[in-house]
Amino acid sequence: MGKLTFSELAKILHPCVNNNSSQPSMVEEFIKQIVDNKSQDLIEYNENTFKNYFSGRSKITRLAKRINGHQDQNKFDTYL
Repeated sequence: MGKLTFSELAKILHPCVNNNSSQPSMVEEFIKQIVDNKSQDLIEYNENTFKNYFSGRSKITRLAKRINGHQDQNKFDTYL
């Protein structure tokens, strides 16, 4: 099995973690749970960007580079 894209992972997790939220809101919340609390301002994007990340129309590469080094593995593990 190859690597999952962010879009594929988001679509798998959406039914489990969405709390009845929209796709863009789910993506934003999901990313907030990856990033440590002091670096939340690094992920402030508009709703269309998050929608495009979910659909796969836009890659998450630029955001991934911004948050690199600001992840909180324990926070993410607890969230999942």
